[in-house]
Amino acid sequence: MDKIVHSIQANPNFVAVNYKYLISLGRGCQPGIHLKRNGLKQASLPLDWLVTRSSALISLFETHFDKFLDKDYLVAREHRAPYHEKIVNTFYNITFFHDFSVGGLLTELPAVQEKYARRIKRLYSILASEGPVLFIRTQLDEQSAQQLTR
Repeated sequence: MDKIVHSIQANPNFVAVNYKYLISLGRGCQPGIHLKRNGLKQASLPLDWLVTRSSALISLFETHFDKFLDKDYLVAREHRAPYHEKIVNTFYNITFFHDFSVGGLLTELPAVQEKYARRIKRLYSILASEGPVLFIRTQLDEQSAQQLTR
């Protein structure tokens, strides 16, 4: 926790706020991992454990996750031996590393779709609630950050 606080306070633009929610916007698993490790993860949300580019993140919000787990855009790329298969959504170019067992894309897809539907609903519920929200993401360029705050 001290590293997180120091990193935030080292930012000259940082303003201390009591955030009601801390939301991982991913890029990889690191934001979700650190929130969980430091007891700051309040709920599972859709971007916690995914690899996403900034452009994909913006598209996900613009389309309200419309094609997020559409089977027509999901492709198995490689095995993460011995347990998981890397699945790529080719529409958004996002990668699922932790959700599908090897060879399980079609059989496991309905359960994964249900899990993410709950997470997406939870995310939009948080965004509609009152109180300040802190979005956490690794390696987001300034232009993409400005697009997300529109």
